[in-house]
Amino acid sequence: MSTMNLNGRLTFPGVSRRVLRNVSLIILIPSLFLIGSLFFARDGSRNEDMQIAALVLAEDMHSVLLQNGWSINRVFVNDKQQVELDIDLAYSYQAEFIKSRNGRVQFSYVKLACPPPEAKVYSILPKFESVWVHLLYNKELIVKGACPKSSLPFK
Repeated sequence: MSTMNLNGRLTFPGVSRRVLRNVSLIILIPSLFLIGSLFFARDGSRNEDMQIAALVLAEDMHSVLLQNGWSINRVFVNDKQQVELDIDLAYSYQAEFIKSRNGRVQFSYVKLACPPPEAKVYSILPKFESVWVHLLYNKELIVKGACPKSSLPFK
């Protein structure tokens, strides 16, 4: 049973302050080390998961037929740990047409470049992550957006 002395310190009868200090250090230092290592281990695995998702996306996209001459430029993981897909548009009139439309129509063109809902990449990505698509013409960004994970509204 512990008691409180006149100085406001918690004391345990029969246990010296030095023993309490040493025991608390013995518990505190390994605990902090464990918490720190868990933090760094989780961050590294997220990076690896995203790299794997990028590789799987590249494999998935080789089987997808893109619109009228569009081609995959590259698949990569950006600095924010998001999987991105660069698609080159084939013709200037396509780029001008997409630029001239409102945001909702532009997003529908982004969805045309997305992997299908049953693609393996969606099973690898973390729950709240998605594939980001950039539509480019002559290395100029036309529109970008995130792919929907599923065609079903509630999953």
